Amino acid sequence: METQKPKIMYASSFILFGKISQKLNTSFLVCFLLLAIGVNAQQPIGLQLVPNIYGGGYNIKCNGGADGRISSQVVGGTAPYTYSWSNGANTPNIANVPAGNYLLTVTDAANTIISSYITLNQPAPLSTTITLSHYGEFNTSQGENNGFIKLRPKGGVDPLEYLWSNGETTNELDSLYAGTYTFSVKDIYNCSYLVWLL
Repeated sequence: METQKPKIMYASSFILFGKISQKLNTSFLVCFLLLAIGVNAQQPIGLQLVPNIYGGGYNIKCNGGADGRISSQVVGGTAPYTYSWSNGANTPNIANVPAGNYLLTVTDAANTIISSYITLNQPAPLSTTITLSHYGEFNTSQGENNGFIKLRPKGGVDPLEYLWSNGETTNELDSLYAGTYTFSVKDIYNCSYLVWLL
């Protein structure tokens, strides 16, 4: 019997291996293309505005003050970025600004534009309602210490502190003689309210 030549088996093995290699190379090529697409894809531009926050949840310490701050956070897009605030500033962050509305427009190097809007709030003005004792047309009886003063403050940021001209530190005084009394009220940020009572 004639012996079969082994080269045919070698050829088959070679072809089979070639097919496997071709499949593997194709898989590698697909993976490489997917990886390249993932790396080169540009993230959409995003913008977030972050204000400073003081006690009471306010962005300004005292009513009428100008100690607000806003930081901007930009993600994605194409650097560098240019900034344009509604108050005329052209920096990423702004500081020492009063309460109010602020708009920031950011433009990236590809001329993609995004805007964001924020409002800085402030506490109400510190003030107080004053209640005085009354005895007819007067606040005390003649020569007696039966007068009183009661304060009902509003606004500012708690806790509040009181200081009277007679050294008292409460919001109510009693057993008062007729006279002149001065008091001040201040909040945690030293925003103050001063009154003279005759």
